[in-house]
Amino acid sequence: MRKRKEQNMTADQPQTDGQQAAAQAEETAARTEETAARAEEAAARAETEEDVEPEAAPEDKTCELEKQLEEQGRQLAQMKDSYLRLMAEYENFRKRSRSEKEALYEQSVADVVTLWLPVLDNLGRARSACETVGGTDVESVVSGLALVERQIGEVLGRLGVEPIAALGETFDPERHEAVLHVEDEEAGPGEVVEVLQEGYRRGERIIRFATVKVAN
Repeated sequence: MRKRKEQNMTADQPQTDGQQAAAQAEETAARTEETAARAEEAAARAETEEDVEPEAAPEDKTCELEKQLEEQGRQLAQMKDSYLRLMAEYENFRKRSRSEKEALYEQSVADVVTLWLPVLDNLGRARSACETVGGTDVESVVSGLALVERQIGEVLGRLGVEPIAALGETFDPERHEAVLHVEDEEAGPGEVVEVLQEGYRRGERIIRFATVKVAN
């Protein structure tokens, strides 16, 4: 009975200053721990929200697709323009190369023919000289020279070279070269009455003008 009475007396006894300070310290520590726990929870929640990117709105996605489509269209137009330019340059190069090749061939043929023309001229003169002498032997020589002359003409023909029409034609400074003028009542004005040296052409290209005598 005495012990229980002493315990009751102890419970009813007021707390000292030290005890009150300890109780307040414990309460403050508990509150601090609770505040720290709440702060950690808030920080973890904030990190989670930052990691999750907000879903783009449908309007933003449409705008982005339109920009990509526009950029691809622009790139396609540039590639098409570059392709067309390249094809045009190639076509011009091909035409220029073909034209240069044809011009070189024409010049080569003209150079070769020019070398042969004096030989053909001498054959013609030899044949004419033999015709004025006469005799059986001379006739054989004339026939031989005429054959050679004809063969040379055939070779020139295969190269596309042909004589320029002159005798009986009206004088044409684009094809003929007049070295003599004569009065001839039977000939028309500007008519070629004699060919002193044959002229030759290949297509529209004049290799050598025909040297002629012109009447009136």
